[in-house]
Amino acid sequence: MQLDEIPDVMVAQDIADYMHISRYKVYELMKTSPEYGGIPCFGSGRSVRCMKADFVQRLELQKQARKQKYIAADRS
Repeated sequence: MQLDEIPDVMVAQDIADYMHISRYKVYELMKTSPEYGGIPCFGSGRSVRCMKADFVQRLELQKQARKQKYIAADRS
């Protein structure tokens, strides 16, 4: 699945398919606060949804944090 194929409002299965992880893991990430690496989401009845823009922003922030971690390790 490509990023442009993902709907603007995502369900756990959309994220699981994109990231190649289990839907259970996605739900764990949705329960985790975004400050600690979780996926920003909102409830809609009994289901949980995530905006594509928020998900993409989370991925970018994680990539930047990982890059900074490797840069800092190289300087040590």
